[in-house]
Amino acid sequence: MKQKIGILITLLFLIWHSGLAQTNGSTTAQKKDPTHIPMVDQLQHGKQFTIAISSNGSFHQSREVMTISMNKSEYFAILGDTKKKLNQEHIKALRRFEKELQSAKGGGCTTLDQYTLTYGNLVAKHTDGSCAWNGGRKLKDHLFPEL
Repeated sequence: MKQKIGILITLLFLIWHSGLAQTNGSTTAQKKDPTHIPMVDQLQHGKQFTIAISSNGSFHQSREVMTISMNKSEYFAILGDTKKKLNQEHIKALRRFEKELQSAKGGGCTTLDQYTLTYGNLVAKHTDGSCAWNGGRKLKDHLFPEL
């Protein structure tokens, strides 16, 4: 009997925890702004913005920061020690990433991916707990396939 109660309590905790993750993700989704201008399109000559990606799960923890800069009319991305000139396909990928990030949903997964985009005083934070989107990984693979 005690074992059944223990299992029931564990199941209730897991259901409750899953509900919290879903709430966190849907809060992010509710912040979607149809007038949002992607940071790459706001970028001015000599300026930069960062995309910090933190992923925390049961068996892993990671953090990476990608920097996007503009010099004259050329865009560059920096990840670790690697700097790369961006082409129009890369710029489109950055726009798509931000658009999808605004719609990221969460819940049902023990992994939480947290995204912080910073441009000057503008800071946008999003959380994805779906384990389905993997937007940060897709963006990194698109911009830096060699890494």
